[in-house]
Amino acid sequence: MNIRAWLREPLVHFIAAGALIFVVAGVVGSTTNESRRIEITPALVDRLQQVFAAQWRRPPTAEELEGLIESHIEEEVLYREALALGLDQDDTIVRRRLAQKMQFMIEDVAVPPAPTDAELEAYFNANREQFRLPTTVTFSHVYFSVDRRADAERDARTTLAKLGDEERAAERGDAFMLRYDYADITEAELGRLFGREFAAAVFDLPVGGWQGPVRSGYGFHLVRIDRKDSPPEPTFAGARDGVLAAYLEAERRRMNRDVLDGIMARYEIVRSAST
Repeated sequence: MNIRAWLREPLVHFIAAGALIFVVAGVVGSTTNESRRIEITPALVDRLQQVFAAQWRRPPTAEELEGLIESHIEEEVLYREALALGLDQDDTIVRRRLAQKMQFMIEDVAVPPAPTDAELEAYFNANREQFRLPTTVTFSHVYFSVDRRADAERDARTTLAKLGDEERAAERGDAFMLRYDYADITEAELGRLFGREFAAAVFDLPVGGWQGPVRSGYGFHLVRIDRKDSPPEPTFAGARDGVLAAYLEAERRRMNRDVLDGIMARYEIVRSAST
C-alpha cells in the first residue's frame, strides 16, 4: 500500500484523532487544583443580577439567576481550558480586547484633581479660540435640480437676473426635500445638511440680495443672506463651565498618556532592518 492510500484509511484517522484528544487531555489535565476551583461569591452573584437588571429593567427570577450562574460557570470553565491550550496566543481579537480593557483600567485611575480658578483661567487664555461661539447666518434659497433640468446652472442664472427684492422666492425653482429658510445656522450645521463646500460658499456671501448660483450635492441654489451674526469675544466668566469640562478632559488625556508612556518605557522596542 502506498503512503497516500494509507493516509486515506479510516483507521489512521481514528488513531490520529485519539492521539489529539490524548494530547489535549494531557495539557488540560496538567492544570493545578487551584486553577480548577471556581468560586461563586456574593459579589459575583450581585454583579450578574445588576447586569441582568440593566438589560431587562427588572431583577432576575430565582430560576433566571440560577441560569445566569450556570452560564457563568460554563463560560469560566471554557475560558480556563482555552487558556490552558494556549488558544489566546496570536489571536488578533483577543489581543485587541485585552489591550482595550487595559486602556479602560488606565482611564479609570487617571482622575484629574479639581483645578483652581487660576488654573482654569490660564487654560482659557491659552485656548481662547476653543470657546468662541461660531458665526451664524439666516438665509433663504431657491433650488434648481440637476436631475430635473437640462442645465440647472443656466436656469439658476436666468432666474437670478429676473429676481428683484423679493425676500423669499422658493416657487421660482424646484421642490426641495429640505427647508427653504434657515435661521441662525452655523457653518458646521449647514455643512452637514448641504455639504462643506456649499456651507463655506454661503458663509462667504455678503448680506442682502439674491446671489449665486451656489453648488451643493443636491444641485444649484440662489441664496439670499438676511443676517450674519458674529458672537462677542468670549470671556472666562461666561465660558467657565465649558472651560472646566475641557480642562478636565485635557488633563485626563494627559494623565492617560503619562501612564501609558511609563508602561511603554519598561519595554525594549527592537526593529529589524527590514522595517
